[in-house]
Parts: sequence; structure tokens; C-alpha cells
Amino acid sequence: MTNETGAHFLLENLLKSGVDTCFANPGTSEMHLTAAMEDYPDVTKVLCLFEGGATGAADGYARMTRKPAATLLHLGPGLANGLANLHNAKKAGSSMINIVGDHTTFHKKYDAPLNSDVEGTARPYSDWVKTTQGPGTLGTDAAEAIAAAKSHGGQIATLIIPADVAWSERDAELVYVTPTQQAPESAAIEQALQWLQNGKPTGIILGQDALFGEGLKLAGQIAAGSGATLLSPYASARTERGYDLPETTRIPFPVDAAVATLSRFEQLILIGADEPVAFFAYPGKPSRVAPETAKLMSVATPRDDIGRALKQLATLIGPAKSPTPESLNVPVSAGALTPDLLTDVVAASVTEGLIIVDEGVTSTRSFFGKSAGCPRHDYLVNVGGSIGAGLPLALGAGIACPDRPVLCLSGDGSAAFTLQALWSMARHNLNVTTIICANNSYEILKGEMFRVGAMTPDGPKNPLLELDGPCMNWVSLAEGFGVSAQRCETAEDLTAVLQTSLASPGPYLIEAAL
Repeated sequence: MTNETGAHFLLENLLKSGVDTCFANPGTSEMHLTAAMEDYPDVTKVLCLFEGGATGAADGYARMTRKPAATLLHLGPGLANGLANLHNAKKAGSSMINIVGDHTTFHKKYDAPLNSDVEGTARPYSDWVKTTQGPGTLGTDAAEAIAAAKSHGGQIATLIIPADVAWSERDAELVYVTPTQQAPESAAIEQALQWLQNGKPTGIILGQDALFGEGLKLAGQIAAGSGATLLSPYASARTERGYDLPETTRIPFPVDAAVATLSRFEQLILIGADEPVAFFAYPGKPSRVAPETAKLMSVATPRDDIGRALKQLATLIGPAKSPTPESLNVPVSAGALTPDLLTDVVAASVTEGLIIVDEGVTSTRSFFGKSAGCPRHDYLVNVGGSIGAGLPLALGAGIACPDRPVLCLSGDGSAAFTLQALWSMARHNLNVTTIICANNSYEILKGEMFRVGAMTPDGPKNPLLELDGPCMNWVSLAEGFGVSAQRCETAEDLTAVLQTSLASPGPYLIEAAL
């Protein structure tokens, strides 16, 4: 094979555009793409044992690098296996290019066993979808896919490549398409400034780029200069936190608590965020959690140029002195593990530069509030709500930032969806520590059952919500995938093991008995 095939041409397009990482689970229709990757040592190749691990890892990678990775998936069924975490990535505003192999153009008409409507499968979970019709259009198609993935702060692009296009001789030139970004409207900036100066209780709900890096600093300047309160959605793609950074109030998950948090505001300004709503509908409770009497306005949607909007508003507000930071002083925890003690231990163990992926659901809900004064760290959560994102997100973050430790907090039920990601962590010797919150139960679903009135706390157990009989042995499961592991039952043991694992190379799993 030479480097003159369509597969080589596609990879050259990706590399020249800065897309140099691929999370893959290939099949027969992708063999020429798989073979071509060996000719490009600059491509980081991450084999995932399940497609949901590949799409979730690409999500975590994009959140930390702010650039797309590629996934390589096999036909419609392979794409379908990755859809849950593709949904989560789209809700997070992550940038991703899915390369999906398909049957050859001349074989499609025979409706072979793996034939399916790949475009129809991809469309609800992608912002851009296209099937390449031949080698001559591959250059333009690839350029459009890359531009789509990089546009509007990050999108999901799915490019479907028939096998004969991949193995054919290249028949096109490299093409570049400029990504697009919507600039904020000057009228919105001016109105926001008026709101910030009229003396009414005002909240600024931040999202996307406003929650980390320069965007967060600018938001802090705006809040300090106007007296507004910074807020963030319960599920945000990436939040940079630390005792010396502006702090945001996280809008709670439960509807009543969310309503109470926002009740004091007469004005809510959205910068990189949508209006906050309840995750689900509940009998007798509102879907919108902002006060009915409050005014809402959007300065920049999640798809707009959020950084530019913040710079313009901060310039108008002027320089302001930020509050004096206060570092966290977490007491030493001791005793049999509970969710509260677990989050105490984790908060006390946060080190500078740590990346935290939190899908502990009910077990770790108190962590965000406890960790406001910790050293600087990044905090990633499952934005789309389809569980099974935690371990793949941690895998992607570890590939994106190999010089930073990663801590994944996961419920046992969530981790069971995508535990194959442990193998990829071991293969790449990533410094990812995973804490499995082992309560042997779908506690989040029990809480939802109580909220909708379908179940009472003192009623009989529902077998569809229990993970016992048998309980999962996470130490054995981790070791089976090549990851060292230990079970902890006390706060003292968890503290010692966690601090050692974070400071040591390679992956480690801790089964926290709750």
C-alpha cells in the first residue's frame, strides 16, 4: 500500500488541521483507514473496547484541549453503540469528528447483514452529517467536517466513508474551510450593562468558555465591578475552580432547591448558557426554575463567541478588585465511609492541576460545595445525563493532559456501562485514579421514584433498582482489565490510598464501600 489512497488523504487533512488523536473501535469497513494510520506516527491512536468509550473519551479530550479528536467507528451498529456518549458530548458543546466506515458504494444495494441507514442514525446526535460519494469529493468533505467540528465553540461532525473511497487512489487536493463563530450583538452588550448598573439583584449564569481560563477571570471582573452573583448550570462541561479564582454558585439538581437558589434574583443574564430548566417534569413542580417575575436576557448563547462578549462587557464595567481568596481547610476525616465522608476525603486530597471527572451522582453531590477553596483544578461532569460518561471522560482527559493527574468519581451503576475504558487507561499507563462509589444500588433512580410519587422510602425494594445479588467486585473487575485496585471501607484508608495513587504513575481503582 502507498500513501496515495483516500484513507491517507483523509488522515493528511486531519493532521494539517490539528486533529492528531483518534479514539477507535474499527471493523472490516475501516481496515484501510486502520492500516493507513500506521503510516502517520504523529497520530495518537487509542483503541477502545467499546464504541461508547471512544465517543466519551473524545468528549473528555475536547473539553480539555478545546480542539476535536476523531473517532473511528464501524458502520451503523458501531455508531449506534457510541450514541449515548455522543449525546452527552453534543450537550456539552464538545468538538468531535466521527469517521464512520460504510459498505462500498457498489455493495450497498445488496443490503448485507450490517447494512443500515448510517446517516439516519447519526443525524439526531450530530450537528453535521455527510456521506462521501467518491474519492473526488473527499477533500472538500473532510474540510467541511473539520470546519463544522470547530465551529460555534464545538460541534459534532460525522463523516461517513464507504470502504472503496478509503482504498481508492486519492483524487483530490487538500481544502481548507473556515470555521464559523457568531459574534455577540452590541445591543445585547449594552442592555446587559444597563442591567448590571441598575441596582437590582442580578445573577449571571455562565456556561462553556465562561467557566474556565480567561473567560472565568473576565466573568469575575464583571461580577466584582457590578455586584452581580456568578451562577453556573448544574451540569457544565468544564469548570475551573480554586481558592484564587472567581467562585460560581451551582444551580442545584432538585427542582425545589434550584427554585430557591434563583428566587432572590430580579434579573438573570445568560453568557454561554441557556435558561436553566428542570432535568425532568414532576407533578406539581415547574419546568422553568427561574422566578416567573425575573427578567432574562442572553448576551451570548453557547454557540456564540463567548470570549468576545465577556471582553466587551468587562471593558465597559472597568477594572475591579476581586475578593480576597480563602484557601480551604478540610478537617481530617475518620470512620466508616459515607457519601459525606467520601467527599470530605476527596476535597482534602485535591492537588494543584488535578482534573476531576464527577459521575458519582448521588454519592458525590456534596463535593462541589465542599471544594470551593481547594487548589486549582478542573471539574468535568456528565452534561447530557446519559450515564456511563465518567470513565471515558477520564480516559480522554488523561490522553489530552498526560502531565496532569485525573480523578474519576463514578457510581457503580454508571461505571458498569463503560468499564472497558479501564483497559485503555492501562494500555496507555495513564495517571487516572477511579473511585467507584459502591452502594450496590441505582440511588439516583430511587430518588426520582420518590419525587414523582411512584415509590416511597419505606416501601418494598424494587428489583430493577438494586445492584446486589450479586454485588459487583470492582477490585476483580479492574484487575481483569490490567488496573491495580483496592477496596476501602474507612475514611482513613481512602485518604491514604487516594493520596498515594494520585502521586503515582499509572491507573488505579478504589472501590469505596458505602
